[in-house]
Amino acid sequence: MNIIDGKNFLSGVELSSGKVFSLKNKLNSKRYRKDRYLVEKVKGKKVIHIGCCNHLELIDENIENGTWLHGNLCRSAAKVVGIDINSQAVDYVSSLGYSDTHCIDITAPPPERITLSSESSLIACYSLMF
Repeated sequence: MNIIDGKNFLSGVELSSGKVFSLKNKLNSKRYRKDRYLVEKVKGKKVIHIGCCNHLELIDENIENGTWLHGNLCRSAAKVVGIDINSQAVDYVSSLGYSDTHCIDITAPPPERITLSSESSLIACYSLMF
């Protein structure tokens, strides 16, 4: 397995929607795709999915072949809030029924006040994980 340079991956120099990760835990060191692992991990939980949309031109294809992570998380988790910087992609997936999807630049300074729900046990899933 190639070791990914984190800075290049997060900055977009290197992109992949199919990286394989070795998870040495209760999965008995079997190799799982990260999306399969995440979908299993979030069953029945509340999730914030950062980078949820993927590239606009790939969304329909990924939905059609069952590999769109955000859609798969929505089917598995109790609640998913999607966040992405791409406003066109957010508008598009919202029009598909994923209405709890928001265009937010998480690298920008936060507002003075952030109100969070009193609900706990949120899991954050980053689509650009390495």
